[in-house]
Amino acid sequence: MKQIAFVSNYYKTEFFFLVSRYLEESGISVFWIVTSKYWLKFLRSKQVRADRVLYLPRSIAKNKFRPLVDLNVNEIIYSDRALKYDPDFAEDYLFSIQKPVYDFLKNNDISFVFGEMTWGHEILINRLCRSISDIKAKYLKPHTIRIPNGRFAFFKDEYEEEIYRISESADFSDSWIYNQNKPDYFHKNNELNSLLGRVKRFPRKFASMFSPAKNDREDPCQRRNKFSFIIGKAKEELYYYLYYLFVNRIGVSDLPKMFWVYYMHKQPEASIDVLGRYYEDQFKNIESLAKKLPDECWLLVKEHPNAVGDRSPFFYRKVSALNRVVVVDERVDSHFLIDRSEITATVSGTVAYEAALMNKKAILFSKVFFSRLEDVVSIKQSSDDKKINIDEFKEMIMINSFEGLISDSLSDPSCMDIVNVEKVGAAFECVIKRPEL
Repeated sequence: MKQIAFVSNYYKTEFFFLVSRYLEESGISVFWIVTSKYWLKFLRSKQVRADRVLYLPRSIAKNKFRPLVDLNVNEIIYSDRALKYDPDFAEDYLFSIQKPVYDFLKNNDISFVFGEMTWGHEILINRLCRSISDIKAKYLKPHTIRIPNGRFAFFKDEYEEEIYRISESADFSDSWIYNQNKPDYFHKNNELNSLLGRVKRFPRKFASMFSPAKNDREDPCQRRNKFSFIIGKAKEELYYYLYYLFVNRIGVSDLPKMFWVYYMHKQPEASIDVLGRYYEDQFKNIESLAKKLPDECWLLVKEHPNAVGDRSPFFYRKVSALNRVVVVDERVDSHFLIDRSEITATVSGTVAYEAALMNKKAILFSKVFFSRLEDVVSIKQSSDDKKINIDEFKEMIMINSFEGLISDSLSDPSCMDIVNVEKVGAAFECVIKRPEL
């Protein structure tokens, strides 16, 4: 019998729990790693046995254990949106959880750990599994592959560079065709950040600040200083309206003859703070690109539609002060800009993936899985990295990904539908029972 573990992650815990029930019916034993008292109570209410749960509260940091192995913990702290505000506690916590995690995985003979790689403890557990030979568990992150829509894969590393491969030969007759449709999450996120969407969800967002799930003093994923957190959210609301009132942006009719485009990321977010570690300062990225511009070429900076309000209007003024750099309206269609531009640049955004599929040049400030495409240049790539053409890439993606939606009950409740849970559960079972190639 196989033993696997899930790492609880807020409302995704509810989704993972449904998947765990599917796996248990297939004869797979499921264990849990939890940092939140709220989600610990949730699992106990579902009759999950106490001996199958490892609870890692903030107070474990008081043990001040020494690390088992060098995992470059400081790097993890700086990319965690909560731990970075309290680095002394963060170091004690990440050192102190290593021995309990090691014992839990080893004593229960865990073969796979499934979870996100957003929070510090998730990244640390992944690194622990990859660094200590005594631990037989592989840590995998189930996550959307973005294109084609409605599919996901299991990623082996925090940078989403390596996909867990279960096949090397295609068993389908037709390769998928990129039809320039945006992924489902793109439309959903944009709807949430529209004016109407913000007004609708404001009561829920405000109430969530005081919900039990968001007010667990023992949860290391939460900032202790709630006042500064609330002030930050109030600033976001103010900046949202100031952006539309005071930030100068050009439209389609004002586009220069020759240009590159840099696509901004929402921040804080794992897509930039983890995947793009060391390139998370987006102004520096913009400035670096501006220095490389050919003569008579401009750099357009396009805000992420879901990030309007994240930055002060002074940020855009600073950007526009750079020579031959302008802010373009975030509503201008990205496919239109990709087609017209010389280069598409971003940290890890899907737009670079889209550009490569349209046979256009792209620059990445990360090394995500689609950086292997021939038309993508990664700032982090080495001369040893092997490039593959679009057809080879499409085949690799299709035979190592699965149909299904990975989300949570709050962001996209449709992930909880029984049909989706069965599809996702079957994919998990396939990975658990089949050896990696």
